[in-house]
Amino acid sequence: MTLEQAKEVVIDRMNAIAYQEYDFSLFPSDRDRLFGNQHYQLEPYTYMPDYPSRWAPGQDLEPKLSELLAYPWSRAESSLDQHFLEALQVVRLSEGFLSDLIAQSERTRAR
Repeated sequence: MTLEQAKEVVIDRMNAIAYQEYDFSLFPSDRDRLFGNQHYQLEPYTYMPDYPSRWAPGQDLEPKLSELLAYPWSRAESSLDQHFLEALQVVRLSEGFLSDLIAQSERTRAR
């Protein structure tokens, strides 16, 4: 699995959990910030709302996003698929905002 593929898997999981648990999905700009560069485009059927993303920088952004990564472990870890775990491992070994969030999430889980 390439780093790009791994980031997509992790970010897609975070986006799904954000929507499922908080009723707010990640905006393309949020996903780009996690990805490390402009990677996500607005889908043709979407629009940019008139309000800021709930996941926008500031107001304890890092804990909110690392919470999305920690969420799968709050359920049974055995339910995590190997594809997602492999993606986490690939991203964890890289540098950047997303790998920092993974490390923060792991520290939170260890407590």
